Amino acid sequence: MSVSRAATEPLNLIGTVVFGVMALLGAVRLWRHNRRAFWFGAALLVPLIFTALLQLRISFFKPRFLLYVLPNLLMLVSGISMQSRATRANKPGFFKKPGLFARVAVACLAVCAGLISFYQSPIDTANDFRPLIAQLRPLVQANDGALGTYIWMRGMVTSYAPDAAQKLRWHVDFVNEQNMNEAMPPIVAAHARLWSFNFVRNPDAPDATAVQWLRGQWAYADRLTASNMSVLLFVAAPETGSAYSESIAFENGIRLRWQASCSNGLPISCVARQGDALPLIAEWTALTPITDDLSISLQLVQPDDQLAAQNDSAAVNGLAPSFTWKENQPVLDRRAALIPSNLGAGKYTLRLGIYRRSDGARLKTEGGAEFVELGIIEIH
Repeated sequence: MSVSRAATEPLNLIGTVVFGVMALLGAVRLWRHNRRAFWFGAALLVPLIFTALLQLRISFFKPRFLLYVLPNLLMLVSGISMQSRATRANKPGFFKKPGLFARVAVACLAVCAGLISFYQSPIDTANDFRPLIAQLRPLVQANDGALGTYIWMRGMVTSYAPDAAQKLRWHVDFVNEQNMNEAMPPIVAAHARLWSFNFVRNPDAPDATAVQWLRGQWAYADRLTASNMSVLLFVAAPETGSAYSESIAFENGIRLRWQASCSNGLPISCVARQGDALPLIAEWTALTPITDDLSISLQLVQPDDQLAAQNDSAAVNGLAPSFTWKENQPVLDRRAALIPSNLGAGKYTLRLGIYRRSDGARLKTEGGAEFVELGIIEIH
């Protein structure tokens, strides 16, 4: 069938044509020798034809169609071997019914040929998720939640990083539009952190409904990407009933207040470790209309001012661009800084700023600073 990853397009086409001809010949043979098997295989093709039509409108079925159709086609292909014992017995040599040894030998040769073809083919880099698992493995913490559309996502983590898989509690992600306000609260109530697995799907797209709900309700921390897979980390933000800091004025009539979960006092003083995510809520208020496209930047910097971690996006994790802000109406922006797994121990500064996307110019506070220092993070 030439279905290995190394097969070229012409080879795949040849294999498909041969397979189709075999299915047709097998159907004819079944019709002549075993009508019950013929009608059984033909009846199973009815829902498959319906699926083929359905997948034209709903892309969710596309990767499964070949998987669904193969067993039925194999039944028709098997019809080629349908002959009565008497017919076989009257035919000489090769056409006689093969013995047990011959059948086992043919099966072993087929299996060996398939394994050799598979393992000699080059790595499918578009679907090689080992680099992503290597990034994810040291960051997963006990009782983390995971949202995955496909069951093989869980198997992938279990195979490559069983220690990390034991810490994750898996939940089924939502493919079609659903009522997120009913589906998501029970999931987020069970976790303080949630990983969203996305395969060949843009998590920024509106149809990624669970991701969009999390962007509006929780703090987005970071994104890990490898080939066709991306994994986003969301963490629970502080309750909005906590005390805010004093208001700080920026240029262009923008004021900032914030609250964080490290301590009740400000500035923040936290003890953290690699893999932790530091959440906060920033309250941005525009005193005058804003026409610029502004990006908010949460940074973790080393004592020598070198950047250690960063989280940049429009407000509300990209859902509320600055030019949509209304005058004197606070915008709650939940975000978090993920501490990299390779970051050394020491004291780091957590700071928050805002800049124009058009030219990268940072808005300054009334004191002339480009950032507001939220506090010191001591990493162990």
